[in-house]
Amino acid sequence: MPIATLRPASASAIARALYTAHSHALLAFFRAAHPIAKPEAIDLLQQTFTELLITLHRQPGLEIHHPRAFLFTIAHRLLRISRDRQRHRPVVDPERSPSELASRAQADDLEYQATLHADQRLLLRAMRRLTDRHCPARAEPYGISRTQILLYLRFWAGLTLIEVAEILESSPNSIASRQRRALRQLRRHVDELTATDPGAYHTSTSMLHAWRDSLDRLARISAR
Repeated sequence: MPIATLRPASASAIARALYTAHSHALLAFFRAAHPIAKPEAIDLLQQTFTELLITLHRQPGLEIHHPRAFLFTIAHRLLRISRDRQRHRPVVDPERSPSELASRAQADDLEYQATLHADQRLLLRAMRRLTDRHCPARAEPYGISRTQILLYLRFWAGLTLIEVAEILESSPNSIASRQRRALRQLRRHVDELTATDPGAYHTSTSMLHAWRDSLDRLARISAR
């Protein structure tokens, strides 16, 4: 659940409270959104809270009305920058070749997936196949589609529609429409993956149905 509005307090006190409440979800976001080496994910997490502290020191008395959205906005931007740098200006570790660094990221990603339940692993694989409409995978910015990010934020991290809209700088209605399309696309990918792993089908589609049920309830509430 999101923390209530954070009113003026010391920057370190706010940062500690947000770290305790959200660091686990932020680290999972970094690791789920893209195959990534664990040290890099931890570094991105540290950068997120460093930027938070810088912002709070520069704006004394700042009230944060949506703390989770505030943090994930920073995290989303840092992930975009990180992926863009890897894509266009790869940093070469003098002790490791790019292929070795990629292998490390893949190994750490498999380690992360091993911590998930089978149905979560299958959904994660399906989510990583998501592309934006009229945008082939090779043209997506920093290798991660906005459709993927939307579902990671909305369901993997458990953010609200309003929070996701704030992070992606869009309207809640637009996000709701996009997530309905994304879930339809996700179901197709789940079906494709479970064709070769039928044992995972029931639990994965059950989770997908649970997501859809929650969306239906939200739609009925918003229509009142």
